Amino acid sequence: MFGPVEGRRHDVFLLNLSRLDEHMQLLPPDAFVYGDQAYPVRPWLLSPFRGPNKPIYQQRWNRNMRTVRISVEHGFKIVTTLWSHLKYIPAQKFFGTAVSKQYVVCTALTNIHNCMYPNQISQHFALQPPTVEEYFGLFP
Repeated sequence: MFGPVEGRRHDVFLLNLSRLDEHMQLLPPDAFVYGDQAYPVRPWLLSPFRGPNKPIYQQRWNRNMRTVRISVEHGFKIVTTLWSHLKYIPAQKFFGTAVSKQYVVCTALTNIHNCMYPNQISQHFALQPPTVEEYFGLFP
């Protein structure tokens, strides 16, 4: 989770501002992030194959990863479904509402909710979420 940053900024600008490159250097070499075509090539950053007339294996990769990427978008939807006030624009006052802080807290609460009641994304990938105790143990 990174921000807040105004929404009109380009993905590459946010990538550089977040210093994710530095953080990824600390992880094992087999740890990857999947992004869309807007991102530059990095050893840890995977993206769809570009261009026309791709071989079948590249088409298959793009199709399979599209499903995973859509699941990430569903995760954002779960946050705003559980905490609908985040979508209520009249309540978001300029210099009056700490929307970014609310979103971070609501995301953590959504993760805790998923620990207790696995969501459709966990079920789709047949992944058992951590217990609440394990989840909190992830943070020093």
